[in-house]
Amino acid sequence: MKKWKNALLMTVLCPILLTACTTQDQVIKENKETVGEEKEEAVKKNTAPTIVTMGHHNVKEVDPSAKDPVTGEPYMDPDRLRASEKALQVVRDELNVELKFIEYDGNPTEVLLQSVLAGDPVCDIAWLWNTSQGAILSQNILQSLNEYEYLFEEDDEWMLWDEIMDNRFFLNKTMEFVPRWPLIYNINYIEEVDALKENGKTVYPTDLFLKGEWTWSVFEDYLAKIDAHFQNKQAPIRKEKRIEAYQTDYREAVLHAAHSNGGGIYTSKGLELASDETKEAVKYIERLMDKGLLTCERADPNRSEPAWHSQCTNFENGETVFTNNVNWKIINAATKVGERGDSIGIVPFPRPDSMDFDDPRYQQPNTAADCAGILKGISKEQTELAIKTFKLYFSTYYKELSGGEKATDYLKIESEKKASQYGLDLFHEEVGADMLTTFEWMAEHSKVNDFSQLTNIYYGKYSSILGDSLYGLNGMPTYEVAIEANLGILEDYINDIMRIIKSNEIRDNIAPKIKLIKRLDFAKGTDAQNISWDAYIEVIDNADGPIDLNQAMIDFKAIDFNQVGVQQGGLTVEVKDSSDNTAVNLFDIVIYDVDHTIAPTLTVKEEYRTIKRDEDVSEIQWGEDFLEEAVDKDGINIKHLVTVDLSTLDTTTKGVYPVELTVADYVGNEEKVTIEVEVE
Repeated sequence: MKKWKNALLMTVLCPILLTACTTQDQVIKENKETVGEEKEEAVKKNTAPTIVTMGHHNVKEVDPSAKDPVTGEPYMDPDRLRASEKALQVVRDELNVELKFIEYDGNPTEVLLQSVLAGDPVCDIAWLWNTSQGAILSQNILQSLNEYEYLFEEDDEWMLWDEIMDNRFFLNKTMEFVPRWPLIYNINYIEEVDALKENGKTVYPTDLFLKGEWTWSVFEDYLAKIDAHFQNKQAPIRKEKRIEAYQTDYREAVLHAAHSNGGGIYTSKGLELASDETKEAVKYIERLMDKGLLTCERADPNRSEPAWHSQCTNFENGETVFTNNVNWKIINAATKVGERGDSIGIVPFPRPDSMDFDDPRYQQPNTAADCAGILKGISKEQTELAIKTFKLYFSTYYKELSGGEKATDYLKIESEKKASQYGLDLFHEEVGADMLTTFEWMAEHSKVNDFSQLTNIYYGKYSSILGDSLYGLNGMPTYEVAIEANLGILEDYINDIMRIIKSNEIRDNIAPKIKLIKRLDFAKGTDAQNISWDAYIEVIDNADGPIDLNQAMIDFKAIDFNQVGVQQGGLTVEVKDSSDNTAVNLFDIVIYDVDHTIAPTLTVKEEYRTIKRDEDVSEIQWGEDFLEEAVDKDGINIKHLVTVDLSTLDTTTKGVYPVELTVADYVGNEEKVTIEVEVE
């Protein structure tokens, strides 16, 4: 019975003991895992962060640590500084990454190519300035980011630009509220026009837009009423000018009209400049021009090219009611217009009459500008980390700026502040509130990238075709005919770049640099055959390094070595590198008389600069800064031959000091002059 009782007890206790043992083992195991995770996290925190570098052509724009060397103050305004510092901290905490900013020591098209060719990319994230991307694409030094698309979710899709040439190459950090060169107008001018009133109240562009009535034909009628009213009205500053209805750069008007019609110049769909939508847009702009409702100022009446940015200045001067204003000049326009008691408004470019207001094709143009890329030669692991860093940094930056939960909330939360910064009249009792609503609509409908400027199509061949067809210059037929006839040239340009990209070849497309290392000054009667040109000129190539001048073509046939004076462009130097990139430079030649004893002529400037205390006097251009004239007996400028006696100058102490300047001409004839130099 005792044995049976013991056996029964063990039968009951064993499962309990086993369960207890199992539970204890599980607890020990979980404790070990927890301790392990804590140790791993502790190790991670103590691990030195991975460095990710961002290269930029003007690093103070993006680096929160950059400070003014004089004042010691940060370059960034307080809000941007706070957001940038927060973003750096989040990147450190979440990715264990230290983001560093470096500045290129030259043109990015050269610096980046050189580093990739050397197998040592200068940075992980390469910032590219606008219009440099076409050359960089032709070099084929950027990684395709197609395989990294999975890293981008709904909130940060805006950071990965559309596909171009079958690849996604570019990262974007900029959230734009308004499209490229938006349509702005002088509110007060519109209020002057009785024909734009209904029941005594002005019908503003925003009224028509928000009602869904802002179409091409309505805009045309609107401009016609404005044009009739201001037909003989003098502009307020330049009285010889009249007030135009719509003065602009016609290229910008075409770009806006094309995108409002669902077209474009060069988008992710490819070349759209010959599409029906773009042809219709050009036809509309041509009609406005033919009626005198859209005018464009040209620098040369014999050429179609618009005078650069002139419409912005003319708008500021009160010479036009509507214009397409450069984004970064809108605030200046608002200030100048405001000084005369007027204010400005903004409105989207109208849509075609056949298109519904809510048609997704109704867009404002967003021309891809400054952006970033990832260079070839960076490992897949580092590339992925660089992209994650880029995303997290700028996502945090915009959330911190706006206080929103998502980066894209910035466009809504900050809209009123941004519109005010542009100088838009949000306090206008009739149109202020509507303008803010309109402004927000524009921010949401400027998402179609046009890559035409980025790839250098916009201001190149296309601009000539468009302009010459509109003005009937150089035998150019109508746009419809002209663009079809020239389409092959533009397609070949794009296809050439695509072929390079598909070949995986890194291509040097930078021409050599031809530099003077010594002035080209020669005595009368010099035998050109005896000149060692390499003592005067050097050639450096981005990829090949120094190029022997014997490989260059040096043409001095235009130089008369017996004619004293400056012979402009007398020497031609042409050289090719190993990639067949050609450079051609023209240089001025000075031929001087060796057989004379006449002293040079010196004239001191009536007013000249002061010297800062402790300034490096070796860097001062004494001839240029202090002399109005320094010429030899033949009138040849010899300011560069000035020498200075600094024995009487004390740059450590404020005061006025006599300084003697001496000019000796090419054969040693001298003239001296003493000037009074102030150190302050």
